[in-house]
Amino acid sequence: MKTFLFTWVILVALYLIVLGIVWKAIQPPKSDWIRELTPTESYKLYLYEGLDWNYKQFRQMSKIAYCESRWIETAYNYKTGDAGLFQVNVALHGYIPDPYENIDYAITLYKKAKRQPWIASIKCWSYPHIDFLPKV
Repeated sequence: MKTFLFTWVILVALYLIVLGIVWKAIQPPKSDWIRELTPTESYKLYLYEGLDWNYKQFRQMSKIAYCESRWIETAYNYKTGDAGLFQVNVALHGYIPDPYENIDYAITLYKKAKRQPWIASIKCWSYPHIDFLPKV
């Protein structure tokens, strides 16, 4: 009886080990399931949240950021002295090196003056056929 019980325990243990090995082998790597956001995706998510999840304003501000800096946080225009994602004028508003602070400041400007601070790039972001985001 003891030999039967011992054999049975060994077989169950081996079965569980094999089952665990097979289960691990058929699972895709975790990196395929979840990936980190790119900086641009992170900035867009931060902008969307900062606009209180207002999709219409988010689309407009995303077009502006794309036209102003192509979502490159280190963008600097030596001709006008504009810097950052939304090309905030350094002489008027000060230098805002942090991209998230630049987004916050752009949201503040947008809420005060709508699109007026970015009127110089209107040819890029105003046309309805120019769409940098998929429609929902």
